[in-house]
Amino acid sequence: MPSLEISFLSGKHQILELSKQQPVSIGSHASNDLQIDSENVASMQCRISWNKKNFEVLAATSEGIEINGTMSGRSLLKDGDLIRIGEADILFVDEVDLLDLSAPLPDVSDVSDDSESSMLDLKLDSQDDQKLFLQNSLKANEKAASPDSLLPKEKKPRKKKSSKPKKSSRPVETPADEEEEILDYDDLDLASAAELLIENEPGSAPSSPETTFLSRSTEHTIDEEETEDNSRRKPQTPLSLKDRVRRRSSRNAVRPGERQVVRSPFVLSLAGGSILLALVALTFWFIIGRDTAKRHFDAAVQEMEAGKYSQAIQLFEHFLEHYNKSDYADEARIMLSESLVEKEISGSTPAWNAGLEATNEFIKKHRDDSDFKALYPTLVDYGQRIALGAVETASRTKERDLLIVSSNAEKVLTRYSPPESPPTEALAKIKAGYEKAEAEILRKEVFDVAVKQIEDSLKEKQTLAALEQRRHLLDRYPYYKNDRRMATILTQILELEKSLVQASQEAIPAVTEDYPEPFPQAVTLALHTRSRSNEVSDGRNVFASANGSCFGIDSITGDPVWRRPTGLDTPFAPLTVAGSEPSLLLYDTRHHELLCVTQKSGSLVWRQPLPSRPTGKPLVYQGQVIVSCNGGELLNLDLLKGDIVSQLKFAQPLVGAPGLVYGEQSVAVAGFEAVVYLVSLRPFECLKVTSLGHRPGTIQIPILSMGKLLLVCENDRADSALLHVLDGNGQNATLNELEQVRIKGQVHSIPALRGKQLFFPTVPERITAYTVTDEEGKRKLSEIATAQLQDPLSCQIYLSAGSGGQLWMCSSALRKFTLQNTGITLDKKKIADGLGSQPMQLIGNNLYLARRLLSSNSVIFTIANRDEMSSSWKSILGTDIIATYPYGAGDQEGLVSITSDGDIFRLRKNDFSDAQTPFKDKSSTQLKLPESLTSPLHSSHLSNGKIAVYCDAPQPTLWILNQFGQLEQTIELKSPLDAPPVLLGDGIALPFRKRIAVYRQGHGLDSVLEHVLPDDVDPSVSWKQLIPTTDDQCLAITSAGQIISLQYRTSPVRHLAVLSSTDKKQPIDFKAGVGKKSVAVADASGLLQLLDLQTGQPQARLQLNAPATSDLWLTDPFLFVQSKQILSCFNIDQGLEKVWSLDLPGTALAGPPAVLNNQLLLSLQNGKVLSVDLQSGKVSAELVAPLPAIGPVVNLENLLLVPTVDGSLYRIDQALQQKGQASL
Repeated sequence: MPSLEISFLSGKHQILELSKQQPVSIGSHASNDLQIDSENVASMQCRISWNKKNFEVLAATSEGIEINGTMSGRSLLKDGDLIRIGEADILFVDEVDLLDLSAPLPDVSDVSDDSESSMLDLKLDSQDDQKLFLQNSLKANEKAASPDSLLPKEKKPRKKKSSKPKKSSRPVETPADEEEEILDYDDLDLASAAELLIENEPGSAPSSPETTFLSRSTEHTIDEEETEDNSRRKPQTPLSLKDRVRRRSSRNAVRPGERQVVRSPFVLSLAGGSILLALVALTFWFIIGRDTAKRHFDAAVQEMEAGKYSQAIQLFEHFLEHYNKSDYADEARIMLSESLVEKEISGSTPAWNAGLEATNEFIKKHRDDSDFKALYPTLVDYGQRIALGAVETASRTKERDLLIVSSNAEKVLTRYSPPESPPTEALAKIKAGYEKAEAEILRKEVFDVAVKQIEDSLKEKQTLAALEQRRHLLDRYPYYKNDRRMATILTQILELEKSLVQASQEAIPAVTEDYPEPFPQAVTLALHTRSRSNEVSDGRNVFASANGSCFGIDSITGDPVWRRPTGLDTPFAPLTVAGSEPSLLLYDTRHHELLCVTQKSGSLVWRQPLPSRPTGKPLVYQGQVIVSCNGGELLNLDLLKGDIVSQLKFAQPLVGAPGLVYGEQSVAVAGFEAVVYLVSLRPFECLKVTSLGHRPGTIQIPILSMGKLLLVCENDRADSALLHVLDGNGQNATLNELEQVRIKGQVHSIPALRGKQLFFPTVPERITAYTVTDEEGKRKLSEIATAQLQDPLSCQIYLSAGSGGQLWMCSSALRKFTLQNTGITLDKKKIADGLGSQPMQLIGNNLYLARRLLSSNSVIFTIANRDEMSSSWKSILGTDIIATYPYGAGDQEGLVSITSDGDIFRLRKNDFSDAQTPFKDKSSTQLKLPESLTSPLHSSHLSNGKIAVYCDAPQPTLWILNQFGQLEQTIELKSPLDAPPVLLGDGIALPFRKRIAVYRQGHGLDSVLEHVLPDDVDPSVSWKQLIPTTDDQCLAITSAGQIISLQYRTSPVRHLAVLSSTDKKQPIDFKAGVGKKSVAVADASGLLQLLDLQTGQPQARLQLNAPATSDLWLTDPFLFVQSKQILSCFNIDQGLEKVWSLDLPGTALAGPPAVLNNQLLLSLQNGKVLSVDLQSGKVSAELVAPLPAIGPVVNLENLLLVPTVDGSLYRIDQALQQKGQASL
């Protein structure tokens, strides 16, 4: 029996027998069959078990075990293998008994008659036969007794044979003590006679047969050896030949008729032959059967290796059905499982899900096999192939279920990979493939959803929605831009878009009567200065749009000639046309009308209400006016009459302005998104709809006609624009895109085209020059050069091209450029600083440009000689009035108006008489403002009647004016003021950031110690308001909610002393309302408090429904608070009792309320003027000014005036009287 011989270093020996049923575990833990207690021995080091063929040893650790001096993890054991574990040497012993073929067969002389050979039963019937037999026997004995046969046993050569003993052909001598029987000669059998002849042969010596026999044990007992030796040395008495023959023959002698059938030699011969034949047949059957099984197995393997897995599966199943006991059965089962997997995952169309299921069945079927670990590489291969293949197929077929298959296959790959070498590279490929497949599947899903939505939109005839959905899809996946299905959908959209165009030939007549003027008397502040006074007007005007009004300006002198309110935010600048007389096209945003007025006086020619706002300037051609509207209407108007002759209604809004197509018989106009329409002028109908693909709101300028080409500018990016060059060759124009050019910067202004030179203005302040050609086979736009200003601003750019490559640009100033072979050069000289506000006008060699300063909303209209780059006059239009202050009394009563440009105007009552010009173009005082001023001016009314005007960086300055608006003092400040200054003591208190200083005339700012807020106050805290309470005291309110009472003291030194300080804990965003004895403050939480003016102590408080949204106004005893477009009136004498509230929907107060004869006059930002009963809050009268108000209603010698955004002061008292307000 196999066993283990264990030897320890301590000298201890142990033998452990092995069993095929029970494995043997070896380790340091006490639970093992063999415990080896050593440091480098694991709890379980290895295991020895029977694997159905041999004993094998399997290491339980990653280091393996030492077998015959070599480290191994798994090995089959052979006899003599030495295993070394710790301090123990383990020898594997497997004893196998070998057959000694040299030993003679055992003695058969004692065997009973029934066991005798059938040859002893044969008789010699005749004497001749007996003689012949004896002769043959003697010959055989002689041959057997040859010298080779008589050699000693150890001298003969040995051959190994099977372990079954064979009977010897030589009979053994009969013992001497047997009873001798004398038999007849006839009864002598052949075998006995042959034996006797051999034994009687001279020279032969009796031999004693060896008694060794086969045994599985290598030990022989001593008693057996001694008995054998004694038997060999036992003396025997020789007998005569006669006696021996008689003795032999007497045993087999039978009487006739008594012979047994079963002992018949013939029968026995037949039986022996049959058995022999059966053995031979069985041998051949086994050989043939083994060869047949091998052929079937090889055939199945051959089919499997050829990739014919279906045939291989059938052959393996047939093999296992008929040869399941074959040596190849186990291998066939494994290869059958492999074929089942390969059948699914191999080939041109693998079924990865079925392959994964087959792999799981493979694992389930073979995981209990002893050699299952040998199949790990196969499972790793399957897992990797399925995981990678599934994601690759999913990427092509867009099936999401394959991603789950890949994830499960990845688990198989990870589980059966060697821990010491994980499949990092394969997992990375799987992850990348998974992400790619998931993206592809998501793309397909998004595509299907988008197509479904587009089709639904088309069914509902919503082409704009369909285009939007298509755009979203292409933005996310540009892959589908050239997709065949998307091309079909686009064709369907365009066809539906064209079919949805509605044409109307119904004429709509224009109106020739102007609106009545509600306020006939008005004065417009429009400062005009010029360097030459001898110039004479030629009656030709230029035009400017400024803050809601259009102005006619004399082109020679620069004097304002006429003004016409048109409303704010007009879609295009005044457009000159040649009608029955020189005229202008304007758009009135107040009434949504297109106006045609004369250039000479601005009087109305006709007005035509439009269905929606124009998207750009109208296209005027041959007595037709083509207007595109953002409601999707394209209108065709008669220039002379203003009638709408025909119109088209598109399915989506229009953008930009129409462009005239080559041949002048049609126009092209862009839709809000993606499409461009081609429209014929006669008849007025849509000819074609084509796709450009632009995004909503990206086209801001008109379509530009360049010979047979059309140019569309799309601002598709924040830092660049895309120029689309389209085919625009007459009415047969395809509008197909011929070329795309990417230009740096966005295009917000119309380019200048002169000849073949095209100048493109882009922000910030950049010019790019191109050469244009419409010849076939040539590039349509070729860039020549580009130029950009240093420190450019993002502003509107207006160009005017001249001869010789000259170009003038009005942006942050007027500059001159020249296009040369080396590039674009800039003239060093510049004039008219300020941001351009409208396109330049050219008369002769003079340019007329409109601009705004950063510190003002007024428009400065200037003439410029473009060659000399000089200006001779300027007019300030749309004057931005920042404050109006009444002054004087009686005959000296007047009104001081301060503008954001630093101009001080004085108005008297007679300025509003009909005999006076409607323009006030001369100022009484002009403040010298710092250069590069970027913030507006501020002003306040001091307690002594004087006016304080101040500005911020870059050079903070304070100007002190008297009550008539005359400049008395200019004070340069060290830093900007947070709030208006106030008089305090013998100086002026100036609230700088976190400190308050006092300026004393003649002593500067250093003669009084400042009041400074503590260092722990946040730097963002500013002074919100200074309120004088007495000659030497004031309240200082911070934006953080602190109210500090300060006193100006002269001893021991001049300083500001703190009398009291209160922290409201809430920010204060707006100015407090100041009365005679009280001050009202509202914080950001909506808490309204009434404080004592002298001490700052609270008198009453009220929680508002919403925080205040503007300054508070206090007119004893009424307090007015505006919050959420609601004006509330509170009575301070009744503890902030609410008197009334008035809704102000969509607007707010433009300035403080004015009280006159128990009436409250409210000036609103939308231009309305309300007369409200002070006690009840009921509106008694309502007027609408031509333009939004910019300040409160002011009283000038009983004339009620309302300032508006265009710098005009409208007299409203007459209109109020007509409304029944006779008491005013």
